[in-house]
Amino acid sequence: MGKVYEYRTTITSENTNVRGNVYALTHFKLQEAAREDWMQNCVPGSSRDLEEGMLLTTRREECKFIREIQVHDCVVVQMQFVRTRRTSAEIEFKLLNDDMEVCAEGRQTVVFRSQGRLPTGISENFLDVIEQYSDDRRAN
Repeated sequence: MGKVYEYRTTITSENTNVRGNVYALTHFKLQEAAREDWMQNCVPGSSRDLEEGMLLTTRREECKFIREIQVHDCVVVQMQFVRTRRTSAEIEFKLLNDDMEVCAEGRQTVVFRSQGRLPTGISENFLDVIEQYSDDRRAN
């Protein structure tokens, strides 16, 4: 079992309705924020790859809501890669509250694309780090 990346944040009023309940869309935004944070902090050269035209597109994204999150809750988004293929990767997410209770579980498939938007092989710098954060259900 590989490492689990953790992204921590606090829910703000911008992400909630007047009752203080978190919008469903916020759960997806938190998945994206965790993935972007992982790229910035863990993948050497990811900024250069993006500047040179590599694109990451989300092919599929899902979220199962388990427990409500409220405004001002501190949350942890745990992220781990569960499957990699030549041009794509599947990531699992868990959203935990202050008590480390699971509030939501999600999954997304991202596709690595060239500047022309064609699927392209995952670069070595990404593969090396994905391997560290993978739970070994790898399929090529």
